[in-house]
Amino acid sequence: MKKKTLVVAIVAAMFGFQSIAQAASISTRVRILESKVQKHAQLMERHQKQNQQYQQQMQRGLSEMRALKQEIQAKLEKSEDPRQRLQRGNAPLRYTYP
Repeated sequence: MKKKTLVVAIVAAMFGFQSIAQAASISTRVRILESKVQKHAQLMERHQKQNQQYQQQMQRGLSEMRALKQEIQAKLEKSEDPRQRLQRGNAPLRYTYP
């Protein structure tokens, strides 16, 4: 083999290996970035689920509060005014003088 063809073959091989090394480096970087994106996506999904659970708990709490409010309003409407009891004669007698 001639010296010139050997040098050309070596230079061509070096350029080939260099492009292969760059491609490997790029694919490694892409893989690292993909793993980071996947971690962030999982984190976002987890936070979204927690947020939904929190909203559901808030809605349950609000519905319980509304139910209690309705019960209290119903009891207040149902209870009599003490002045009306006095007028009817059903007033409690525990603090009256003999």
